[in-house]
Amino acid sequence: MKESSDDGITERIAYEPRLARVIISEEKSRKIEEYYRQCSIEGSTEEQIEESKKVMSRMSVILGDPDRLWKMAHDIVEHYEKLTNEKPEIVKSNDCLFHKRNSFSIVK
Repeated sequence: MKESSDDGITERIAYEPRLARVIISEEKSRKIEEYYRQCSIEGSTEEQIEESKKVMSRMSVILGDPDRLWKMAHDIVEHYEKLTNEKPEIVKSNDCLFHKRNSFSIVK
């Protein structure tokens, strides 16, 4: 690859990771706790609630939230536009890798 890019046959590819910022707002956190309080009132055991919390805290559940996907897509576009404005001679395209295939359809 180095030889081809040195010869001018191939363009160099630069990888720049954009990690998802997974932050839950205080309001959303309160709603989640209220939901589990209601589950307890309706007869769920402590073990059932804890198991539910474990399942719901998995990354695929968090990252699959449509609001979260929208924020990530906005961040990708904003970052790409900033780079193309700063380095138009270098940045020419953008590829994205998603956690799951259905994430792309939601963002699209």
